Amino acid sequence: MFMFCRLQYRTRIAEPILLALLLVGFAPSVVASGAKPGDANRDPGQGKQLAATPVVSAPNPLAMLQLHPTLHGGVSVAAQAEPVVQCIDDLTEQALRRSEEMQRLEDAVSRHHTIKSRITSFSKVAANWVLLYRGDSSSSEAGDVILEEKLKLKDKSSSEYLRQKLVDELGLEVTYNVLQLATGLGSPDPQDGQDQISAAAATLEKLVGPEAAKNALAELTQWRKTIDIPEPAYGQRPWSIAQRREKVKYIMESSIKTDPVIQDITAKVHKYNRRSKLSLATSRVVKTTLGLAAFSPTIVSPAAQVAEFFFVMATGGPEEDKLLSELYLDKRLNSRSKYLNEKAHLVLDNHQMAILTHNPVLLVCTESLIRQMTGPDGVSVVLGQAAQLTEQANRSFSLPPEQALQAAATPTGTGRSEETSKADGRLIRRPAQAAAGRPGAVTAVEQ
Repeated sequence: MFMFCRLQYRTRIAEPILLALLLVGFAPSVVASGAKPGDANRDPGQGKQLAATPVVSAPNPLAMLQLHPTLHGGVSVAAQAEPVVQCIDDLTEQALRRSEEMQRLEDAVSRHHTIKSRITSFSKVAANWVLLYRGDSSSSEAGDVILEEKLKLKDKSSSEYLRQKLVDELGLEVTYNVLQLATGLGSPDPQDGQDQISAAAATLEKLVGPEAAKNALAELTQWRKTIDIPEPAYGQRPWSIAQRREKVKYIMESSIKTDPVIQDITAKVHKYNRRSKLSLATSRVVKTTLGLAAFSPTIVSPAAQVAEFFFVMATGGPEEDKLLSELYLDKRLNSRSKYLNEKAHLVLDNHQMAILTHNPVLLVCTESLIRQMTGPDGVSVVLGQAAQLTEQANRSFSLPPEQALQAAATPTGTGRSEETSKADGRLIRRPAQAAAGRPGAVTAVEQ
């Protein structure tokens, strides 16, 4: 018993040494952060003002161009977003910009990304390694994160998680209301359609403001006039439960592969689980060796503790802090996966409803969202031949003017020819039935 107490007493000798090293290591940072602008020209040894440095004239841009007359560059062309997808993206961005909670979270994330905040966080982790002043707060915080209780903006990981959660929630809310607007605009019942439009517009006004909601409704109303869906597109049979499950699974797998948020979170998690076997074995050997050496009753004990401290800090900090950071990443991953899963169910359910109610606006909106989540080739896998009919009927409205004129003159698969003309910056698309006096859609798209 006496020998054990002696070992414990000797192993605590390293803690004052570690604290002293911390103070010495971070003192220059504190001093540098509190330096005045005029201190740059002072002699640190004597504290006297040095002579002013000579002013160097800026380089002449013409002379630089003469030295480097050849400029090399490149041009990349991005695919133009479809109208409903662009509308949802714009409204989501506007909702995030108007949200006071989002502004608070953005400020917290920016604050925790500064150098001063990183130094402070590292100092707290190092001090907790020496003094264990946190006690059981780490496990308590992990329980709060799992149950989503008492979430606080205490560090970078928690701030990024709360921001991700709010972005996903607002994105889903905007998507729901835009699809409700599409349902009302294409509803065969005028009264029911107007009620749905009024309810969705009122909700959007609270999220994005009256002006943005009014503009979105006007754009969708104008876009509705450009939609011309052939009747065979409504002829597909309803999906079975097994078919619907496979379609949801395919959309989810395709979205996870291309979603930038999922890719960013996955890359951060790979920093923890993509370590080589040599690195893991080295960590076990070093920590085991230094832990055994810390029980020595000689001067080796404090030296081993100091060495273990620097080894742990150099490899990312204590394991409990790494696990807590991974837990926040897991919550971010779950939030984004929930967003994609709910969005997949939403577009598939509304697509079936659009077919059953012969709602052309809702049909095109859901196909646009499926194309966004799965890519150009994925929509045909999910929807089959019906997607090709609607895509061919409406593809001219998301193309450049020259290609749109050619696409509009292509038959839509229903045996109808079309006349195209260009006037006042708009692409006019008239089916032959309309010219012959039969019922037909006269469509236009603002270019």
